[in-house]
Amino acid sequence: MTAAVRPGPLTAGIAALVATLSLTGCGGGAAAGGGQAARSDYPVVQGYQLQAPVDEVERAYLAYWGAWLAASRTPGAAGTQLQGHAAEPALGIDLSTLASDVHQGVVLRGSVDHHVLGMAVVGETRKIADCVGLDQWRLYDARTGLQSPGQLTAKRRQLAFITLRKLDGVWKVTDSQQAMAC
Repeated sequence: MTAAVRPGPLTAGIAALVATLSLTGCGGGAAAGGGQAARSDYPVVQGYQLQAPVDEVERAYLAYWGAWLAASRTPGAAGTQLQGHAAEPALGIDLSTLASDVHQGVVLRGSVDHHVLGMAVVGETRKIADCVGLDQWRLYDARTGLQSPGQLTAKRRQLAFITLRKLDGVWKVTDSQQAMAC
């Protein structure tokens, strides 16, 4: 999850979440992820042929992001917001990232936009590939409310490859890989 972008569900834990997103790219090729037959107009990401995401899984993924954004705004009160949307090891990484934010006296504010590229079916897990727009998500000093200096202001997009697993009937984020630019 780039200079001045602090670790988050798709960077920190993902660079340590926001657990780590190591994508080898998108493009055509043979399916490697298994599951239902995929349409040829979906890309191959990290060797997995993507297909249209199942609504239930995509909703769970986007709800996770909503909880992550809310937790990033108030990192000291984050645990209960994320527990309904993430499970180990992702939950532990996210909570550790938020504890680090509290220690550093920073918060993240703003919004992100999503361009879900597709979903891979891998056994009982689902992997969502998403080109996340981060240009409106900024780091602020928690005490003063001032935006932290030195952040990138150009349009930033990050390719997220996030694993979800159905636990007790609920799709939850359980892993992510090192983010890279889309």
